[in-house]
Amino acid sequence: MNSAGVALVCDVWETVGMAKYTPKTDDIVFMDGKGFVRYLVVAVDAGKHTADVKTVSGVIGLTTGVPWTILHHLDESQNAMRIVHEATEDK
Repeated sequence: MNSAGVALVCDVWETVGMAKYTPKTDDIVFMDGKGFVRYLVVAVDAGKHTADVKTVSGVIGLTTGVPWTILHHLDESQNAMRIVHEATEDK
């Protein structure tokens, strides 16, 4: 058996080779580890690859210096999933 070489990237197979998300001001995003809390991007630091975000509902709070790697853009499929989750969660 011949080896094809060494993997240059270590990541979830579905995301290998995909473009990484670059946040833009006024994007609605989710943050890893924060569940379905939505955030608004208020500032982006391209040099440091960080963003400042604030919550869009509930207690409004500003979080600064958030690494791009833990931010995920809200698309329509994610929005639908959020609506279903909120409608079916135990109150």
